[in-house]
Amino acid sequence: MRPRLLRSRQSLAGTSRVAFGWSRGFAVEQSSIFSQRLTACSVGSRRPIQLGHCPGGRQSRAAFTLIELLVVVSVIALLISILLPALSAARRASQQVVCLSNMRHVGLGAILYAQDNSDQVWPVNVDGGVSIPPIGGAWARLPGKEEGTVRPGYLYDYVSNVDQIAECPMNRRSTSRDDGGRNMFGGDTPLDFDYTMVANTQGARLDRHTLMGHITRAELYPIWNLPPLVPPTGMSVPRLSGLAIFVEERTQYFNERYPDGLWSNGDQIETRHKGGGHVVYLEGHADLFKPIMGRVDRVHERRDLDANDFYVRVASRWVRLELRSGELHPYGWINNPEISLP
Repeated sequence: MRPRLLRSRQSLAGTSRVAFGWSRGFAVEQSSIFSQRLTACSVGSRRPIQLGHCPGGRQSRAAFTLIELLVVVSVIALLISILLPALSAARRASQQVVCLSNMRHVGLGAILYAQDNSDQVWPVNVDGGVSIPPIGGAWARLPGKEEGTVRPGYLYDYVSNVDQIAECPMNRRSTSRDDGGRNMFGGDTPLDFDYTMVANTQGARLDRHTLMGHITRAELYPIWNLPPLVPPTGMSVPRLSGLAIFVEERTQYFNERYPDGLWSNGDQIETRHKGGGHVVYLEGHADLFKPIMGRVDRVHERRDLDANDFYVRVASRWVRLELRSGELHPYGWINNPEISLP
């Protein structure tokens, strides 16, 4: 048995020597290949050699080429150009929602005042006069204790943060010329309010539902000329969804020229919200109203719809809302407009 065991050990030792020789040869061969690659990477290059980053090898590179960088920049620019209009549209939509909410707060203030005062909306003049006061409507400003001064009007007793809700976020009480100024709140805006009261709705009763509409052919009458007291037979008079008591007055025509907080005569409704402005009604709701306008936005044209073109319903016919330039109907006229008919 021993000779056989001896031969087995010799065979095992021989096999180990062969395996060791093979592994040593493989290691030498791999070392030689690595040296050749290292030498190839070093030729013509002064950069430090990093494993796995040989410019001539098949491994991935650590830096972008100029073409790859330009492609990335182009893709980013394309994405920005696609997203920016969407973000801008979303921003305008959110501003419109805030503006509508502000108008509702102003309208709610008028309704709360009426509930405390015989169910009638506040007057334009504290003394009951029929002319537009120099300091503007009493809802916004009241005469101060000292001559020539003003104090906050009726709205401030029913709505908090009037300084914030009195402006449309898209305009922020600026003028069409974007000039500076000081408002009554001490802020750096030339206008006190972007929203104004429909002057001849003063004294409107909460329990009356006077219909309001407007003519559709304002171009038939010259600018600053009043249309007929009663619309011509056959002329269309579309109805509003309620009795408008506050509107988003157009800055250029003429909120910036007559910043009295009132909407009357040649005053127009704003068009900055997709061609329209917000209106709040005595019934408590508000909506977007798109007035009929001329072709040129910043030109006063005959076709532009203004306060002179609005009518209220009396029995079976319409009667013009406005009286004359600078003059108002008596307090509460809106509840029985037929008293002003000839």
